[in-house]
Amino acid sequence: MGPNEESVLPFGCCTQPFQEYSQTIPYRRETPQTMVLDDYLTPLALQMGIIGLAAQCILVLAFMFVLPEGPWTRMPGYTAHQAVCLPFMIYLVAEGVKGWCFPSEEMKALEGLAYDRVMSEHPIGTRLADVVTGMLLLWDLPSTFATRQLWDPLMILHHIGMVFIAHAMLNIIGGYYATCFLGFIELSTLPLCIADVFHPKNKPWFEYIKTSKILTAINEVARTAFAVLFLTIRAMYFPYVVFCWVIPDLLHVASLDDTDRPPHTTPVKLYAIIASAVLFSCLQIHWGSLVVKQALKIFAPPKDKPKAE
Repeated sequence: MGPNEESVLPFGCCTQPFQEYSQTIPYRRETPQTMVLDDYLTPLALQMGIIGLAAQCILVLAFMFVLPEGPWTRMPGYTAHQAVCLPFMIYLVAEGVKGWCFPSEEMKALEGLAYDRVMSEHPIGTRLADVVTGMLLLWDLPSTFATRQLWDPLMILHHIGMVFIAHAMLNIIGGYYATCFLGFIELSTLPLCIADVFHPKNKPWFEYIKTSKILTAINEVARTAFAVLFLTIRAMYFPYVVFCWVIPDLLHVASLDDTDRPPHTTPVKLYAIIASAVLFSCLQIHWGSLVVKQALKIFAPPKDKPKAE
């Protein structure tokens, strides 16, 4: 088949046949280029990263020297990180839901053909990739390395992998799938931003929540919402989109003749993206299994074994 192979939409919102849009839709950069700093930190990425880092520093100073004593003074770096993370995630989710679930008529033109989904420019997806790149490189990763409570080798690798994926959507392929994986998928992260604060591992906040029935109720709602959203969106929907849509689309583009693909979009790069997508899917399933185990401990605790007489 040619570069405009027709297939069904992953989200199922529009299934009408499409014409060959490749003549009119702008595609990802058509000429090879050398790697420069601008490939990672565009003006938007740089702006968002600086805003995130500045907010982190200001909040840390406020928690340490301005506000009265509380768990925020004992965990200033972690508390500031969560405070910056929540509005950041709200923005990603809002843009992702709009682009993935409610695309404009113009963006629906990208959905009918495998080549268009992989290679076409997508304004919302490109913007999300820019924002995620800047925030991860300039705010999240530096804050993580500087804050002991955020040290988690698996999460650090996850975020480094996200930088690679965001970079790929800016420089190798298009941004259609960014609306899903850098936006819509983060729905489960919204309640996690709250629930993680009051986790027993964060003892000052865990003790503080016991003094407020309102905070306790908020935490319970956040924990439940996180479990439901994570299992449905990340542990199930994420791998479904990857294995049923992303990988077949990328394999299709990789199988094309070199003349049918932009010179910089080589099969090796596409296979690297596929490998990353598989690893990310396995990670979501692994984390989902941990959520299930935790839920079982709460709702179906193991029965005590009868004592031998």
